[in-house]
Amino acid sequence: MPLYKVWYKNVDEPLQFSSIGRCSEEEIVLMVLQHEGTAEQLVADRARGDQADRQRPSLAELIKNGGLGSVRYTEDESEMNAIS
Repeated sequence: MPLYKVWYKNVDEPLQFSSIGRCSEEEIVLMVLQHEGTAEQLVADRARGDQADRQRPSLAELIKNGGLGSVRYTEDESEMNAIS
């Protein structure tokens, strides 16, 4: 179970969570947005299929619209990765 630490909004203490498998960068950003309580406002309903996928904001738009600033993460204490 990978342990993720995610820094955003220039906070000192990261958001920490574990997952069953490796997370994509999109899943990491969605986890942060859920933690912030803004995920439902910013992400299109995926249950609608292909049409929703075309309208879904890009990862960069989600970060910008969520006011997350610079999003960085580590996976199991690995090297720091930046999401842009």
